[in-house]
Amino acid sequence: MPRVSKGKTARQNNLAKATAGQNSSIESPPAPNVKRCLDEVPQLFILRFSNRAVRFISGYYLGCTGKDLGYLQKEYKSHRMLPYNAVTLMKQSVQM
Repeated sequence: MPRVSKGKTARQNNLAKATAGQNSSIESPPAPNVKRCLDEVPQLFILRFSNRAVRFISGYYLGCTGKDLGYLQKEYKSHRMLPYNAVTLMKQSVQM
């Protein structure tokens, strides 16, 4: 039985249990496996992950470290990308 995280929704848990051990890459070619798995993932999850990845990329571009990005992710969660002055605002708030 696969390990299930407590933070996941019931639908995600059921999907993890149902697909565990099916069509592993040893039994079938990887390309159809990847396509099948991606087709099973709801588009909303992919969209949320890509938005989060874009915010991290934006933060690294602005010169943030991983620890800084964790703070900025919480602060600007509803934004599509981090504002260009986010790093300076964060540093000013830390110095006060």
